[in-house]
Order: sequence, then C-alpha cells, then structure tokens
Amino acid sequence: MSEQQQPKQRTAVSVTAASKAEVTVEENFAAMRHAAMSMFKQRTKDLTMVSALTTEAEVVEKLNCQVQSTINSLQEQKAILEARIEAEERRVKEREEQLRGVHTMLAQMKEDQGVFSGVRRSSEKIAMTLHQFVTQYTAKGGNVVHLLERCHERTHGRAPNEWRTATNDLRRRQSVLEEHIKHIETHQTTPSGFADILLEWSRGVWKQQHECATALHVCEQLLSHDALGAIRELLPPPTLVYGYDSLDEDCDIYADACMREIDNLVGVGKTIEGEGENVGLCCAVVPSERVEMARSRWISVHRLRLSLREVVAASCDLSKELEEQLMLVKLISDRVVVLDAQIEDAQSNLQQDSITIQREREMHENLFSSWQKALQTSTVHMQCEATCRSAVESKETDMARQEVELEAKTAEMEAQWTTLHTQAMQLYTTLLVEEQQRAEALCHLTSATGEQRTQETRLVALHEVCEKFEGAVRQECDEMDRCALAIVNHASHGMGAGAAGQGNGKDENNEAVEKEDSTRASAINDLLEQLLQCQRNEEKEEAQRESVALSSLMASTGLDAELLQRAADSLAGLQQKVDREMGIHLQWRQETEKELLTFAVE
Repeated sequence: MSEQQQPKQRTAVSVTAASKAEVTVEENFAAMRHAAMSMFKQRTKDLTMVSALTTEAEVVEKLNCQVQSTINSLQEQKAILEARIEAEERRVKEREEQLRGVHTMLAQMKEDQGVFSGVRRSSEKIAMTLHQFVTQYTAKGGNVVHLLERCHERTHGRAPNEWRTATNDLRRRQSVLEEHIKHIETHQTTPSGFADILLEWSRGVWKQQHECATALHVCEQLLSHDALGAIRELLPPPTLVYGYDSLDEDCDIYADACMREIDNLVGVGKTIEGEGENVGLCCAVVPSERVEMARSRWISVHRLRLSLREVVAASCDLSKELEEQLMLVKLISDRVVVLDAQIEDAQSNLQQDSITIQREREMHENLFSSWQKALQTSTVHMQCEATCRSAVESKETDMARQEVELEAKTAEMEAQWTTLHTQAMQLYTTLLVEEQQRAEALCHLTSATGEQRTQETRLVALHEVCEKFEGAVRQECDEMDRCALAIVNHASHGMGAGAAGQGNGKDENNEAVEKEDSTRASAINDLLEQLLQCQRNEEKEEAQRESVALSSLMASTGLDAELLQRAADSLAGLQQKVDREMGIHLQWRQETEKELLTFAVE
C-alpha cells in the first residue's frame, strides 16, 4: 500500500508541479501580453500626442508668421509715413526758400524802382538840355547859322567837293609845273607839249575862278614868249644842278656867263676884224644880227625865269590860300558833320529815351503785376503751408497713436510668443520623457520576449519529461502482476483507468494549451520580430552611413574613430540646436509678420 501510494504521490506531485508551471507560464504570458498591449496603447497615445503637438506647433508657426507679417507691414507703413513726413518737410523748406526768394526779389524790385526813377529823372534832364542845345544852335540867330552864312560867302556857293577837286587840280598842275621847271633847269630846253599845257590851262577852269586870275595871266605871258630856238642853239651842254634853293642864282650866273662869253666873242671878233683891216683884209667876223638875237634870247630867258618865278610864287600863294580855304571848309564841314551827328545823336537819344521811358513804364507795370502775382503766390504758399502743417500735425498724432497701438500689439504678441514658447518647450520635454519611456518599454519588451522564450524552452523540456514519465508509468502498470487480488486488481485497474483518463484529458488539455500557446507565441514573436527587424534595418542603415562617414573621415584626417564619433555627435547635437533655434526664430518671425498684416488689414 505504501509502495502504491508512493508513485501516486509522485505522480500527483509531478502533476501539481506541471500544473503550477503551466499556470506560471500562462500568467507570465498574460502579463507579457498585457505589457505589450499597454505599450502599444501608450505608443498610440504618444503618436496622437505628437500629431497634436505638431498641429499646435504649425498653428503657433502660422500665428508667428502672421505677427511677423503684421510687424513688417506696420514697419513699411511707418517708413512710408516717415518718407511722407520728410517729403512734406522738404516741401515746406522749399516753400520757405521760395518765400525768401520772393521777399528778396521784392526788395530788389524796390531798389530797381528807385534806380529806375533816378535814371528817368536824369534822362529827362538830359533830354531837356539836349533840346535847349538844339534849339539854341539851330535857331535863326544861332552860331551854326552864322557859320553857315560865312562859309557860303567865302565859298561863293560852291560845294566842298568842288573845292576839293579844285585843290587837287591845282596840286596836280603844281607838280606838273615843278617837273617842267626841273626839266628846263636840267636840260635847258622846254619840254614838248608845254605850250599846249599852258594853252589848255589858260582856256580851262581858271577862267571861271577869279582866285586863279594871276596864274591865268602868267600863263598868257609865257605863251607870248617863244625863245625855244635861241635857247636850243646857244645853250652849251647842260650841267647838272642840285639844290632847289640855289637854282635861281645858278641860272642868273649861267646867263651872265653866257652874256659875258658872247661879249668876249664879239670883242675877239672885233679885234680880229681890226687886225685884218690893219693887215688889209676886209672880213666880217662877228655876225651882229645873230649876236643880238642870241643876246635877246638870253635876256628873254632871264625874263622868262623871272616870269616863271612869279608864276610859281603866285601858284604857291594860290595853293596856300586854297589850302587855307580847304582847311577852313574842312573844319566847317567837320563841324557841320559833328553838329549833324550831335543833332542825330540827340534825336536818337531822345527817341531812345522815349523808348526807354516806355519800356521802363512797361517794366514797372510788369513789375507791379509780378509783385501782385508774387503776393498772391505768397498768400497761396502761406495757406498751403498752414494746411501742410495741420496735415503733418494730424499725421504725427496718427503716427503716435499707431505707434502706441503697435507697441501694445507687439507686447501682447511677445507675451503670446513667450507663452507659446514655454508650452512648446514643455511639450518638447514631455516628448523627450515619453521617448525615454518608450525606449525603456522596448527594453522591457525585449527582456520579456527573452524570458518568454526561455520559459517556452523550459515548458517544452518539461513536456518531454512528462511524456517520458507517463511512458514509464504505463510500462510499470502493464508489468504489474495480473494475478493480484481482484480488489487490488480492480482498484489498480480503476486507478489505472482513472489515471489513464486523467492522462488522456491532461494530454488533450496540454495539446490545446500548447496549440494556443504556440499560436500566441508565434503571433507575438512575429510582431516582435517585425518591430525588431524594422529597428534593425534602421540601425543597419544608420550604422552603414556612419561607418562610411567614419571611414572617409578617418582616411582624410587620420584620427581615432571614437574621437571622430564624439566630435560627430557633438556637431550633430549643435546642428540640431542651431536648426531648432533657427526654426523657432523663423516661425516667430513669420507669425509676427502675419499678425502685423492682419492688424494692418483691420
């Protein structure tokens, strides 16, 4: 009995131990499934929270962009208003300068008016004096009339051109006479055509002019004498005589020498005749007629010289008188021309003075009209300046009000931005915490999957041990003696049947449990393997990229991989921080612009 109870107790203990192991395995699997479900739910919650945070961040970025746009629009409006204010100030300054120019122009016009009035008075005085001068000298009893009467008496009613032609004719005739006298003195012969010239002069203009009566008489005397043949026969070869002053004396000496020579020749001839008579010769050596004729010719030459001297003196006196008269006529004509020019100048000055007076009157009228226009423009400018000042003051008040509103809105937007920034930082911190929790949950999940696999391996080993033990128990039951007592056989048979039924039920239950556990474990393993595979793929890709970058950096720089990894991690963290700050700044700028635009639109 004790021997039979011992295997029963052993089987019961083994069964209870197996059931406890199964219960613990089921509890562990349930706990692991519950943990996986809770982690999945937490992951979904985290994803929903992250999506909500991203939407909120987008909304915040939009608001920041609106605020930035509104700020930019307000700044543009401020710049436009400042430009308008500067333009208005420039216009006001230009108008002030124009007003100053108008005032200076008015003062200059007043000065010009004073100068023009003085010029007008002086021109009136000059016109009066010129009028008195002209009336005094052009009256019937004036000096000009007396001078003209005297000139008319002296000129016998002849024009200055006639006097000028007469003087030119006298000068020409004087030059011709001087040439003939020089020819006679040098060649001792009268030139050809001299008598024709004298005859022409005696019949010409000199008969009409009583001033030339002496010259006409001398010409007639010269025409009455004809000593050309005697002079041509008796004169010796001519000698050159220089000097016009000693010409008369030389001519007298030469004539006296010729007369003495003739007398000597006559004396010599008479002596020859006396000697011939003494000798007994009767001859007439001296031709008395020819000697008398030669003597008379030389006497006529002397007379002719005297008459020529008288003619030259008369012509010189006449030329001097004519020159004096010409000088007087020239002076009178010059004086007349000067007086005519003065009269014409006075008349032209009077006309110019009248024209200038008319122009001054027109100019004064134009100046008066321009002054009126300038006064009107100055009044208009003053009105425009007042309106511009009022407009500038109103714009300045509007600008101050808008600046106050802008400052209030900017302060409000800055407060909103600070709150949004704090909220974003809090959300970011919560996100980091949740990421850490997720990492921890993944670690727990991996550890739980490892424990599950170990428990599954232990469960499989326990199942194999149970099968071996069951086979051994069946062999022992078969080997029992069939010849035992009926009760014992019956009891053993009943116990064996119960054990067999229980074993069959347990086998069926174990198979169902194993099937369910295997399906669950396979599903869980598939899910975990998929998650791990994704993570491993990402890690592999990142590891490959990092390995390639590290290899290139190590090849280029020659540094250690760990040092390069640390530097890369620090640079990545710094770049992330910089990108995050730049993104935050850009978001805030865009939101502020959008808000400013909305405020400007409102």
